[in-house]
This record gives sequence, C-alpha cells and structure tokens, in this order.
Amino acid sequence: MNEYTICYKMLRRGEMQKLRDWLAQNEEKKKEGLFCLFSAIVAQNDHLKAWEIAVHNLEKENKREELLHAYQQAAKWSEVGEDIIRHRKYLQKAKELAQELSKKEEALHLQVFYANRLLQDGYITQAHQVLQQALQQAIRLKDDLMIVTVGTTLTGLLMNQQDWEEVISVSIAVEEASIRRKNWIGLACGRMMRASAWKAQGKNNIAVQLLFDTGNALNQIGAVAALNLIKARLAEFQQMGIF
Repeated sequence: MNEYTICYKMLRRGEMQKLRDWLAQNEEKKKEGLFCLFSAIVAQNDHLKAWEIAVHNLEKENKREELLHAYQQAAKWSEVGEDIIRHRKYLQKAKELAQELSKKEEALHLQVFYANRLLQDGYITQAHQVLQQALQQAIRLKDDLMIVTVGTTLTGLLMNQQDWEEVISVSIAVEEASIRRKNWIGLACGRMMRASAWKAQGKNNIAVQLLFDTGNALNQIGAVAALNLIKARLAEFQQMGIF
C-alpha cells in the first residue's frame, strides 16, 4: 500500500495527468490490484474494460475496500453502456460485499439500486424479496427517507399481488416515517395506499374516513400539494359510488 501513497496524493490533488505519467513509468506493476484501480480511475476511454480489469485483480488480492469501489464503478459504466446483465451482476456483487464489510447504509442504498434493476429487467419476485429486506434494514437503521422510498415501491408490488394486509402494514411504516420527516406528499401516498387496501377489503367507511381525516390535517398545516392528492383520491372514490 505504501508505494501507492503518491498515487493517492496525486488523486486527492486532482493531478490526473501526473498520475497517468506515474502509471506509464511503472508498467511492471500492471497486474497489481491497486495499479489497475488507479489506471481505471484515470482511464480516458474503455472505462468498463478498465474497471473489469481492476475488479479481476482486486478480487485475486482480496482487497475488499477497494474492490467495493471497483464493483460500483463497473456497475456505473455497465449502465452507461446499456449492458444490463453486467449492471445487474456488479450491483449484486457490490451489495453483497458492502453487507460483508458491515457498511450498513451503503449496503442499503446498493440493495435498493439492485432491486430497481431487477424490477426494470422483469424479475418481480426477486425484486420483491430484495425490497422487503431493504425495508427491514431501513427500519433497523431508522432511515426514514429510505423507509418512504422503499416502502412506496414495495407497496405497489404488494397491491398488484392483492396482499392487502401487508399493504396496510407497509403503508403505516411509510406514513410514520413521512410524519417524522414532515414529508406530506409521502404521508398522502401512504394514506391513499392504506385507504385503497381497506376499500379492496370492503371496508369503505373507514377508508373514506381516513382520507377525510388526512385531508383535514393537511389543510390545517397548509400542505396544498399533498392535500390535492387526497382530494383527487376522494373524487375517485366518489365516482365509484363509495360515498
């Protein structure tokens, strides 16, 4: 590691050309993991190829901290190149390594990125499982932003599966996190999802009452955008003849 201290210093100072020159003068090290890492960082083309070489050599040397960064960069350049198979692979590897390294917040974000990739690729069941795990982790970490983000996506999947009890459970978690963040749009979304689950179960009265109560609360605090969402949902209920 010590012989690469100069590389770290050049990188921190933004001296990219000097770093390229140093790498060119030390070609005998080109199979070393850190050499490949710095080469990928300053690469001017073939970015994905450079990062895959870095990944390969860092894996061999088991340099796990640097490897986590390399996985994420390989995922980034895979996405840029629209290589969805590689993108999914490197996101999964990054997620798993972050978990092994106990980087809980970073692992959580990578888990959500991976779940979104699975959703885009049509792997709904796998995405559902990853999102459930992510929500549980977000709750343990008391990360309200991620609770709202993950919970909203997960609730959409649950509604498609008509798992109404789970919809209600996740919606309440979203609502509570939204209140703590004063995220009134998130609160409105959570309440609408819970009301929709109750409506699907034939509990029309409490579904409508929840929306009215939420609308009144939002009106009192002046949360106009969130209030308009509730009004729109109530209008839909009215058109359905629910009240």
